[in-house]
Amino acid sequence: MSDHASQKATVTPGNLNVLLVGQAGPDAGSLLAQLDSLGYSFQLAATPEQALLAVESDAPDLVIIDATAPDVDPYRLASHVKQLNFERALPVMFACLPKDLRAEIDGRDLGIDDCFAKPIPTDVLAARIRLLLRNRDLERSLRQQNRDYDLLNRELLQARDVLGRELELASHIQRSLLPHEMPQLDRFQFAAALRSSAEVSGDFYDIYRLDETHYGFYVADAIGHGVPAALLTIFVKKGIQTRDITPEGYRLLSPGEVLTRLNRDIISEKLSANPFVTLFYAILDVEAASLSYASGGHPPAILLPTDGPVRPLLSDGALLGIFESDFTTGDVTLGAGDQVVLYTDGIEQARADSGKVGLDALLEYLAALPADAPRDAFVTLVEGALDALITDDTAPQRRDDAATFVLKMVP
Repeated sequence: MSDHASQKATVTPGNLNVLLVGQAGPDAGSLLAQLDSLGYSFQLAATPEQALLAVESDAPDLVIIDATAPDVDPYRLASHVKQLNFERALPVMFACLPKDLRAEIDGRDLGIDDCFAKPIPTDVLAARIRLLLRNRDLERSLRQQNRDYDLLNRELLQARDVLGRELELASHIQRSLLPHEMPQLDRFQFAAALRSSAEVSGDFYDIYRLDETHYGFYVADAIGHGVPAALLTIFVKKGIQTRDITPEGYRLLSPGEVLTRLNRDIISEKLSANPFVTLFYAILDVEAASLSYASGGHPPAILLPTDGPVRPLLSDGALLGIFESDFTTGDVTLGAGDQVVLYTDGIEQARADSGKVGLDALLEYLAALPADAPRDAFVTLVEGALDALITDDTAPQRRDDAATFVLKMVP
């Protein structure tokens, strides 16, 4: 063996265990001598049965099958070895006659890793073995990564199922916080609709009786959507203060005062990630047929009168939860048939089947509603107005939450 071959052999691990199956021909001993000179440990198997037993019991690092041995079907044996040791990625080599292309082609079709012609220079044999071992290690590493990924994927699927159940519960809780039914008044009708882009929503609304002649209601939008926004909606719902207790009884807070206190409370809580909310709050005086209102950075409500131009109900006020601010209160007197439309910015991003965008489409739809629609029908029609804006080409993952609240004075 040349000095160059000896130098190559020294870089090969000395504890490599080779199983040599079948030895035939005049060069039968040369391959053993080469393996020995490379420092490999090896064992011989004369028959396929001995080879399979050795593969199972001794766990060799490499199997070399002499394809010229008369008592060995190299293809059948190689196939069995590969099947039994798939996870180990056990490399298999064929030793065949020079120019035996058929052995190489058929062997590779069965999945053997290499085929060499006898005799082979020792340094070439060592290099090819090193390449096979590198490929084996890489294949084992990839298979282990695949197993790790499969395990991680199963864990993620389990976590997704748990999260899905928790989100479903959160969605149920959030829906339970919305009004179950609207107040039944002789002169006024109320309707609301909410469509979420996820299981839980950052948009919400509420209405409640303040006293015998006043009702408070609002539409709000917590920044973003999903769980963080939904949690903020609960904080806001529980944090709204509507009256002061006085020695004489109570005093209803104006909409501007309500938002001022709510804004201060959100800031004082120092919630993480600097959350903020937009909110439009209004108080209806059912006797005077008047509405007072204030906005905390929210799109203005729209007055949709039976006659006269549509106009926004403007009020100065910053986003809630950012910095201390005062909020002004506006007021308007309602006439028979007038509608007041509160909405979130998801409405502005939606598109109706008619091609009209957002708020214009919603107002057009509401203006066309029958003036004498019964109370239950009015609720259904308002829900239909919102659904008309959520068309098929506005996929849930590409749209925002959308909510609307409509007050109508009965003609």
